[in-house]
Amino acid sequence: MKAQYSLIVFLLVTFIACKQTPKTDTEAEQVGEAITSSKPEKKETTQSKEKTIEEFLQQLQTAVMNDDVATIEKNLKFPIEFNWGGESSFYNTYKEVKENNDMFSYILEAESIEKDGNMFIITYQDPEDIEYFVSFIVVKEGDSFKLTTFMQPH
Repeated sequence: MKAQYSLIVFLLVTFIACKQTPKTDTEAEQVGEAITSSKPEKKETTQSKEKTIEEFLQQLQTAVMNDDVATIEKNLKFPIEFNWGGESSFYNTYKEVKENNDMFSYILEAESIEKDGNMFIITYQDPEDIEYFVSFIVVKEGDSFKLTTFMQPH
């Protein structure tokens, strides 16, 4: 009797298992491919949102041209340092920078960008006087950039 009872339970379990609709190998592969292919797209999307130093410079130059104080201050790390001939001045707002130092306007014509670790040096060089230049120091913080210093060695 136990053998018959075991056989009935076995057949019942087998019958229930067969009634479920299993995914075919092809369906399982398609689902796996869909999941796999969606993951790299997220990385690409994240990478495409990250701003480059060139985009940062262009955004800052546009903000300076349009006197967009909010965007300019968003892109500066205060207190911002101005170093001229070995002496430093510090400014806590863009208004202070604008009132006390006209050298900041050279950011509009700055083109040269050099990378040094997490720091970028953006340089304006006078085309008429190769010895005259103004450098702007930008640091990368997470996914954004902040201008920290501008200097004129002479």
